[in-house]
This record gives sequence, C-alpha cells and structure tokens, in this order.
Amino acid sequence: MFVIFFRATGPEFIHMVESGNSITGDYYKNNCLKYLFNNIKRRRPKSGLHAIKLHHDYARPHQTNDIKIYLQEKGVTVIRHPPYSPDLAPADFWLFEASTWYLF
Repeated sequence: MFVIFFRATGPEFIHMVESGNSITGDYYKNNCLKYLFNNIKRRRPKSGLHAIKLHHDYARPHQTNDIKIYLQEKGVTVIRHPPYSPDLAPADFWLFEASTWYLF
C-alpha cells in the first residue's frame, strides 16, 4: 500500500507501507507526516508550513486526537472531507495514464 500526498502540480511525497504493517495514528505521524513536513520545509525554507492545507478523509488514523493536536501545533489547516461524498481520488488522474483507463 502507498500513502501519497499531492500538491497542485503533482505528488509531493510517496510512502510505501511495508507488507503486514497497519497504519495507526502513530505510524501516520512518524512515517508520513513528519517526512512530508520535512520535504516541504526543505523545498520552501522561508515559508515552512505556512499556508499548508491538508485534505483528510475519515480514515481512523487521520481522526486521532494525537494527529489533530500535532497538526494544530504545526499550524497546518485541515480541510475536512465532505460528508456523504464519494472518495476524492487525485491518484486516478496521476497514477494512471489516460490511455490505460478502461470502461467496463
């Protein structure tokens, strides 16, 4: 499984979850968010995490109090997933070339 963070111009950070691992709040923070934020700070050293917006769905690791507090401390704005909405899947537009899309 992959955890992929996108920005408007394409992928920002891709993390491969090793087989047999579960994604918990701690795993998400220590293996995904910290690396994502370090990449962002390295790419834009003057701005850091200022004005960063993160879209979260309702997955349990995204909803833990530890994650919410961590993101507040970092000053990251969380954009909530719309209720009763199908999953928004930016990966559909980047991971798969248009020529590989098939209708069944």
